[in-house]
Amino acid sequence: MRLIFVGLVVQGLLLTTYSQADAQPTREHRGFWISAGLGAAATFSDPLYDEQGKSAEFGPSLSVRLGGTLNQRLLLGGEIAAWNAGGSIYRGHTAFTVLFYPSHEGGAFVRGVVGYATRWVEHTVIFVEDLELRALNVEETRSGPGLCAGIGYDVRLARNFYLTPGVDAGGQYLADHWAPSVNLTLAATRH
Repeated sequence: MRLIFVGLVVQGLLLTTYSQADAQPTREHRGFWISAGLGAAATFSDPLYDEQGKSAEFGPSLSVRLGGTLNQRLLLGGEIAAWNAGGSIYRGHTAFTVLFYPSHEGGAFVRGVVGYATRWVEHTVIFVEDLELRALNVEETRSGPGLCAGIGYDVRLARNFYLTPGVDAGGQYLADHWAPSVNLTLAATRH
């Protein structure tokens, strides 16, 4: 929980600091855009955590988004995101994403994501066979729909190049449960 709090405070400071310096002429969203980011994610409420007596796991994340510009305030595209959700548990999604900029002059945006989510787990099962302890490596993959909503801000570094902090909250439905998550990202974006 501390990681999420610290990340939100840092992002708030970045947004406050750079919003004044970023007050430049109207932004131009034209044609193709791409964004690649690194961050930290927290995943909650997974049956695997319950077995271990945990309620959440934290880990690094990465994402790549790209798409096209519908108009100056609406961008459409796709994204691939993945993160470590504790030990040998990995989550990710492939999704359609929509970015909406409420103000033509500002860099703030909201985004929505809908797509296909996956959880991949590798773990070792220990059992007794013929009075001997044996270990078996097991891989398990579950998939289902994924939803996400987030906010972000484009801090202009050059004409069409931005530093983009963002926070997303989402959920993945994997066979028999919803697993909510929060992801803090810092991305490099080109419009």
